[in-house]
Amino acid sequence: PVRSMRPQRIELELLEDEQGYLRGLLPALRQAKRELWIATSNVKDVWVETDGWHSITESLSTLAGRGVDVRILHSSTPSRRFRDRLMPHNAEHGEVKMRCCVRLHMKCVLVDGAQLYMGSANLTGAGIGAKGENRRNFEYGILTRDLQLVHAAHRKFSRIWQGDYCRECGREDNCPSVL
Repeated sequence: PVRSMRPQRIELELLEDEQGYLRGLLPALRQAKRELWIATSNVKDVWVETDGWHSITESLSTLAGRGVDVRILHSSTPSRRFRDRLMPHNAEHGEVKMRCCVRLHMKCVLVDGAQLYMGSANLTGAGIGAKGENRRNFEYGILTRDLQLVHAAHRKFSRIWQGDYCRECGREDNCPSVL
């Protein structure tokens, strides 16, 4: 059931192109204390600048090692490079949990139940990564700390993560196993 929200004034910041990386993803990787939940259709090995340039898998695993609940909800198998880098980091630092839902197309980054970045970008170099200006997709996103929006996105992410939609989905035969 779709729940409508009462009209209200909310603060949103429009982020274009590389701003999704600079204002949406990087601060999330630096500031998450309790949870960092990412929803994306496509997952590739993105290089990020947090204490030097390195694979995002290192940042995510380091956060998990500090007790941050790191989850990635995705719709297709992550790139081989991402998987190859994640496994040793998971073993050394902490587990980055991943689940697949073939119907997932939403893209968002939720931080500590207090901040939401959502937009068009996938977790790829061309989408939200730090690729050069002429190699990046044109993207739009919004950043907000409005708790009504943050909690709505958090609920939707949780329901997909828990499999609440699987019974009615009809595509469970197409879902790969959880990584």
